[in-house]
Amino acid sequence: MNTAAGLADSKTLEKLDYFKIIDRLEKECSSQLGKQAASRLRPMIHAREVALGQAETAEALSLLEVDGDIPLGGIHDIRDLLKTVKVGGVLEGPSFLRIYTVLYATKRLKSFLLEKHSPNDIPALADWAEGLHVFDTLTKSIKRKIGDDGEVLDHASDKLANIRRNQASLRQQVRSQMEKMLHNRNYEDYFQDQILTIRNNRFVFSVKASYRSKMPGIIHDQSASGATLFIEPLALVEKNNNVAALELADREEVLRILREMADLLRPYVPNLLDNLEILAHLDLTFGKGRLALQMKAVAPDFEEGTFFELIKARHPLLDPETVVPIDIDLGDHRQALIITGPNTGGKTLSLKTAGLLILMHQSGLHIPVREDSRIGLFRRVFADIGDEQSIEQSLSTFSAHLTKICQILPELGKDTLVLYDELGAGTDPSEGAALAIAILEASLAKGSYVLATTHYSRLKRFAYHWPGVTNASVEFDVESLQPTYRLLIGVPGNSNAFAIAKRIGLEESVIDRADQLAKEAESETERLIKNLQEEQLRTAELDRQLKDLQEELDRREADLRHKASTLAKQEEAMLAHSKDKAAKILTEARAEADLIEQELKKLRKDPSQKGVSQVRQLGRRAAKGAAHLRHKNEVSTHKPLEKDSLEVGQEVYLPKFSQGATVLELPDKKGDLLVQAGPMKLNVNISDLAHGGSAGRSSTAGNPKKSAGKKVKSVSTELDIRGQYPEDGVAIMDKYLDEAALNNLNEVTIIHGKGTGILRQAVHTALKKNSHVAGYRLGDFSEGGDGATVVQIK
Repeated sequence: MNTAAGLADSKTLEKLDYFKIIDRLEKECSSQLGKQAASRLRPMIHAREVALGQAETAEALSLLEVDGDIPLGGIHDIRDLLKTVKVGGVLEGPSFLRIYTVLYATKRLKSFLLEKHSPNDIPALADWAEGLHVFDTLTKSIKRKIGDDGEVLDHASDKLANIRRNQASLRQQVRSQMEKMLHNRNYEDYFQDQILTIRNNRFVFSVKASYRSKMPGIIHDQSASGATLFIEPLALVEKNNNVAALELADREEVLRILREMADLLRPYVPNLLDNLEILAHLDLTFGKGRLALQMKAVAPDFEEGTFFELIKARHPLLDPETVVPIDIDLGDHRQALIITGPNTGGKTLSLKTAGLLILMHQSGLHIPVREDSRIGLFRRVFADIGDEQSIEQSLSTFSAHLTKICQILPELGKDTLVLYDELGAGTDPSEGAALAIAILEASLAKGSYVLATTHYSRLKRFAYHWPGVTNASVEFDVESLQPTYRLLIGVPGNSNAFAIAKRIGLEESVIDRADQLAKEAESETERLIKNLQEEQLRTAELDRQLKDLQEELDRREADLRHKASTLAKQEEAMLAHSKDKAAKILTEARAEADLIEQELKKLRKDPSQKGVSQVRQLGRRAAKGAAHLRHKNEVSTHKPLEKDSLEVGQEVYLPKFSQGATVLELPDKKGDLLVQAGPMKLNVNISDLAHGGSAGRSSTAGNPKKSAGKKVKSVSTELDIRGQYPEDGVAIMDKYLDEAALNNLNEVTIIHGKGTGILRQAVHTALKKNSHVAGYRLGDFSEGGDGATVVQIK
């Protein structure tokens, strides 16, 4: 990628430690191909590419977490070998062995990604795996002809097998004949050593120089001292010549076989080169997954727009166990953040953390932040960070920074991010502050987003009156004289020079005089800023609490909407059931009336005493049925109850549902109240109720958890015990769970807050022992997260 046209130039990448991340990524890759791909990785500027890169890393991470190891062994860089074959060259046996290893590794990796795992679970990786070409015929051919040591095997051709059989037979004959001579007593004094030696690929004896005339033959070599001669006996010259001829034939046949294999390989070269590109990318992707595991990194929500909201962000090159995470955001409603505070307090680290995480994200790398962090897309990132002093170019620190800024300003736009470290430093404070403000104004006017650090008070005032600009500071512990590295948004920082001087032991009179001089020089605006600092420190915590409350209100609103929908469905079902029940009773009554009428017609013809008695009996049946229907009619046309006549726990009747109920809450101004009807709680109006009477008993019968006549009070589905001591909070919760069980609540929420976690631990310990509890879990993001526990009631 041309870095000039990419997200950032090489100087910015270096200043933000991007290349150090790349070095760590290379170490996580298994092959040289993957390492080379990692070294070329650069941030992308198109949303589709970034999203795909993040998806691939997420899939690789999931496979690493499930399988632990990925079959990436055997991936070699064979591009030079393939290019040699492509232009008509011939390879040696070991080269074909390397090609075979890559062919085998390709098939194994493709099988792993497409057969062991469902492509639906890893669509991005599966798409790459589908592009891998597998050549079984070529693989088998190489395996059949090339051994594990890279040598051409005897059975690579019938001719080669025959040559090597003859060669072995002749060698054995020569060896046997020479061994007989070695052990012949007539020759034993001639030999320096009783062993066979090979010189110039021919068997020879090591003969003492003094016996040269006794051993006719060809001298092939001699020792350094000249005392030993290596002689091939004349009697064996012809057989050795035959062995040499067979060796020549062996080499010619091997060359022919290798040439034949190169011809077989040549048509596959383009596809094999494509395979290498895919293998390099897959190795790089799994390297990205391993790096995410190592850094405890995640993929933030990737959304449209130019912004970032990084929560609990950590610099990836620092120890995750000791680094202090920061919350930092830009975009949305904030265009610039001016960070102030003492030296070594973490101002520059905050800049570099934000800048580096953006570069990593747009490179498809996961970043060390909390999962609910959000990030958009930037087209360019610029950074003026660190001491740019150049002796070679005779540039001061101020001049070097200004030179860099001159290069940056023309490139800024609405989708760019610029990081200014110690803006305007290195010159007269008054002029430097003015110049810094002018640079900020120019950057903001171009629509660029800005993170800047400074010591100048004028820049703190600038942040107060310029729209979209916010002060921030790095916290400093005056007692310990140590930075906490926490980033406080909305609060400008101080140098804390007087406090530090006092702690170190500077005379109090000197400090008082310095304070007096500072007050004399302090403008009214500066004094106002100090007051605002204290106020904003108080409101920062309130803002956080308000955010938590808003999340809680949103969760409750969603819960209430869900409950309202459920109750509406239950009410509709009960009403339908009541109508069906009433229709059935009416049908039965009509059938009874018809039967009585028919019997009466028969009995009117019977004037006997028995007939009169039966007529009277039928009359009583008819009167009873009429009374029953009349009772139903009266219920359906009941008069509304008076508000003052109701009390909590009173038994009432719901005519719409033919159901008894118990009053849980008294009516409001509109006459609406809450009642318990069997297992359900309903919001009804007093005009929908009738006196309980016998109907009220059905409510008690339908609620086995309540004893008859026991009054039940309304119980919320949530209990807030934040701020309580653990013992008090648990006691309140136990009583609340008793009431919740009595009111047939299925699920409740205990709000204990996050804090130190002591109250949450006490709640969980008590829940394990409570007989009403069927189970519990921490709330999800919409339910309060770690600050709340959702409890299931038996």
